[in-house]
Amino acid sequence: MPPERLGSAEVDAVAALLARAFADDPLLVYVLGPRAAAELRLIFGALVRDAVTQGEVWGVADGAATLAAAAVWLPPGTSPPGLRRQLRHAAGWARLARLQPRAMPRLLRVSAALDALHPPEPHWFLSLLGVEPDRRRGGLGGELVRAGDGRT
Repeated sequence: MPPERLGSAEVDAVAALLARAFADDPLLVYVLGPRAAAELRLIFGALVRDAVTQGEVWGVADGAATLAAAAVWLPPGTSPPGLRRQLRHAAGWARLARLQPRAMPRLLRVSAALDALHPPEPHWFLSLLGVEPDRRRGGLGGELVRAGDGRT
């Protein structure tokens, strides 16, 4: 199925998919530990909710209409997020701090380092791209990237 734009009704499904897709990501395992499924769903849920209002969330379903891959795009001027958007996520950060208090310093350092890498010129930012682990290497990620090509 071709990529289609997703909305707020799909936030939980996208967050769960991204949590599975990034469960073995070395950076996230370093920050959160190897068994952090709830924390990943919390983080990705906040990022996807933000992107639904600020940018675009796209998904590709497999033949059974089950979400198999998703991409989160943020338009120029939205990355890194400003103070107002950061404050909207304060409750989620507090919840994450209760789940993983020792991980918070690492998470904040990694987040700041990634934010500092954004180029100064306006750009669309592919914030997240995840594919169900058993569907990797099948071209779904490429479909989502191509769907985002041509943005200015």
